[in-house]
Amino acid sequence: MKNLLLDALIILVIAMIGYTIWYRNTIHPTDFLHLLAAIILFLVTAAYVFVVSKQAEDTKELANETKKLASQTRSGTNADIALKLTEIYSSPEMLEGMQALRNFQHKHEENFAEVFSKLRKTEYEKVKIEDHARRRYSHFFYRIRLLLDLGVLDEKYIRIIVHPDQVVFYFEVIVPMEKAIDPAYDARTEDTFREIFKM
Repeated sequence: MKNLLLDALIILVIAMIGYTIWYRNTIHPTDFLHLLAAIILFLVTAAYVFVVSKQAEDTKELANETKKLASQTRSGTNADIALKLTEIYSSPEMLEGMQALRNFQHKHEENFAEVFSKLRKTEYEKVKIEDHARRRYSHFFYRIRLLLDLGVLDEKYIRIIVHPDQVVFYFEVIVPMEKAIDPAYDARTEDTFREIFKM
């Protein structure tokens, strides 16, 4: 950029001196002042263009660095969240709860959700373990959906964190129970995972 401006300045000076000598055979004081004024104007304009250009380059570089840092931070955040959620899902409590829920489902077969809802209202102690397991599993999926809605977690990471079999369990066991106990069932989490896993 600096070399280009210097070359342009030299060409301008030579051209103006050449013009003056060619047409007037001499450099008149007035022409010299005009030449000087033109050179000064050119230098000021060139300096302004250089400063603006430099600022634009600095701004672009800063924007790229910021974007890169944000991307790295986001990737790190997604990885941290993924590890935390995986840790939650792999806990002994989660496994024991899933086993209790499957046993309850098999015991009461097609009506398991209605039976669960009735016992939950009338004889809660009989389904206390299953209810805690339901809440734990339901909140696991709700937490993921919330992180996705907030833009904290990318959808591609959900497919890494959650196995399709886990989603099937959620749809087959948890969703029917949630619908049975809550007339105002919120289907947003269910809809999100159906969309992501095309189920």
